[in-house]
Amino acid sequence: MTTRAEPVEVDPFAEENQLQPWLDKGAQLSDSDLKELGLDTQRIIDPHHHLFNFVDGGISTAPDASKGSEESGKDESKKNPLPALFYETFGRRLQVSVPYEAKALNKDINRLNVRGTVFIECGSYYDMEAPEHLRSVGETVKVNEIAKSCPIIGNQIRVPSMAMEESKLEEVLDAHAKASTIVKLTGVRDPVAKIDPRMQGKVRTAMDHNIPYEHLASDEYARGAKVLERRGLTLDLYLFYHQLPMAAQLARKVPNLRLVIDHCGGLIGDQEYAKPEVQQQMREEWEKSIEELASIPNVRIKLGGILMSYCGLGFDEKETAPSAQEVADAQYPWMSFIIDKFGVDRCIFESNFPMDRVSVSYENCFASFMLIAKRYGCSAEDIDKMFYSNAVETYQLNVPETPNKL
Repeated sequence: MTTRAEPVEVDPFAEENQLQPWLDKGAQLSDSDLKELGLDTQRIIDPHHHLFNFVDGGISTAPDASKGSEESGKDESKKNPLPALFYETFGRRLQVSVPYEAKALNKDINRLNVRGTVFIECGSYYDMEAPEHLRSVGETVKVNEIAKSCPIIGNQIRVPSMAMEESKLEEVLDAHAKASTIVKLTGVRDPVAKIDPRMQGKVRTAMDHNIPYEHLASDEYARGAKVLERRGLTLDLYLFYHQLPMAAQLARKVPNLRLVIDHCGGLIGDQEYAKPEVQQQMREEWEKSIEELASIPNVRIKLGGILMSYCGLGFDEKETAPSAQEVADAQYPWMSFIIDKFGVDRCIFESNFPMDRVSVSYENCFASFMLIAKRYGCSAEDIDKMFYSNAVETYQLNVPETPNKL
């Protein structure tokens, strides 16, 4: 992890896009660069991206979203339903005033051979008129509408709780399935990130979800996971590294469930975690957990999602957007260890856009993955697995001959 610079001054309410000019001033890839890397032809399934329109659609499930923007000192409640802590966690360059929908996604993927994507829930577009347990169906309805003009082919939804009554969980899944007119319902993404009890009072994060710390290890949670298992659905977990042992317990309880660990297993590198001794302890605990998870056959892991501000690599606060090589060098120590343990058959590269966009352009993101794979010594077949076929298998995707685009 790197020493962070002084916070950048970005107005999240500005109507003009302040992030794109920063990315444009950074290192750019030419057509020949893409060809040299093999990214002009390498087929890609992006298994992890979000869509949002915070201005029009709002975001309904962010922790403390009801606070609006009172912490910012501005009366911007209609424009910004998110507290200042959101920006501290994910990065100050993430503008809520600039939607990330089909047009933005298509622009990002334009020069790459993206054959399809998997939308990952993010609490947007909820139907606030529906019964509370069915509000997230609004997100599926909107995603299926947006997918008419972009290559989304999979949808990992949000449910109120994986530990909810089984009949209620079935009802929620049925409602999402009914709303899935274009995009396949592939499973559930469950944000279960919780602050480590050892760090209570020492760190602040927008991703300290309102659940018991042992929630993931409960029998009730396993019961819900078995519902997904029966239905052939996939479960993604968004958690922090110190929760990985509980993920391993869950994987063993539900051995036929395809369980996906998001974002390299939940690294943290800001605040108290920026201290070298804390980083060392995290690395040791993380390595042990990665080894344990890798020993469980039904677990997969996504390589990516560590360029958000709280992960501590620091690119989001730099004056100039980084090159693919810089990003690859920073991520390699983590991703190479994961590939060592999981092997190329259970690793999947993810963009985590637009959240990781606060640090890198889409093209440089995937170029960094290609550089990592080649540095590791991956063959063309290995690369294709991590960029494409592992995602197809994990989410049971039906990939069209021609992706939808605007």
